[in-house]
Amino acid sequence: DVDKGCPFAVFRYQEGRCLSDELNDNGRLTETQLIQLGCDISAVLAFCHARDILHLDLKPANLFLTDAGAVVLDFGIAAVREDLARYTHFYGTPQFAAPEQVVAPESIDTKADLYGLGMTLYASAVGQLESEVGGESMFSHLFGELRPLSELRPELSAGLLALIDNLLQRSPQDRPESAGAVQSRLLELNTPKASKEIV
Repeated sequence: DVDKGCPFAVFRYQEGRCLSDELNDNGRLTETQLIQLGCDISAVLAFCHARDILHLDLKPANLFLTDAGAVVLDFGIAAVREDLARYTHFYGTPQFAAPEQVVAPESIDTKADLYGLGMTLYASAVGQLESEVGGESMFSHLFGELRPLSELRPELSAGLLALIDNLLQRSPQDRPESAGAVQSRLLELNTPKASKEIV
């Protein structure tokens, strides 16, 4: 808004901490935390994608953990889908960007955000931040050089491992259909555990 000729912005106050700080201090997340994190992010993505808005920079540093769940921050390079055709160079964070953001930015669609979600869950599962994910090269994950999560966290459920692997497919066509579909799969993973805990 503007007050007496002076522009200003008002933001909602949040109590909590950045996911990158959580990983730095306490290491990797549990399966329950990973599922909840994925549910929260995919819900936000589904809301944005329904309005043709892409975030394009999902990563632990842009996620804030609160008592009510994860909040997606920093829409600084977010774009409306129809504007993406004009992209001619890379936007985003190399360690978390989808392959198409690097090699064909004009072809980006909602599947790029799903890849970013996959990289965020991968990093959260292994407890590594931006500077460490993807090996020696910032772009190594784009060439399939990520160590399989099943080797690093074999105790995670097959369903969660399969979903994260699905999100990290280099070809957009091989990733889940939508953020809503991802959220549904995560909720299915969470339901059996919830019923067991009640019993």
